[in-house]
Amino acid sequence: MDLTEGVVRLSPLDLTDVVPHLAGEDTELVRWLSGGIGTRRSVEDYIRRCMAHPEWRGRASPSGR
Repeated sequence: MDLTEGVVRLSPLDLTDVVPHLAGEDTELVRWLSGGIGTRRSVEDYIRRCMAHPEWRGRASPSGR
């Protein structure tokens, strides 16, 4: 994410986002989004699956859709 002049630019997830994702995981994220406590392996696997999905053209969707 980049914030410049009041504009937020979101970037697709990639494997460099694994550690920050895990650091920011809380009970609300687990409850409403991921459905379970993440591990390094599970987050890496999720991002790899998203990146490989042709519909996303290499971009990982935070919602998994």
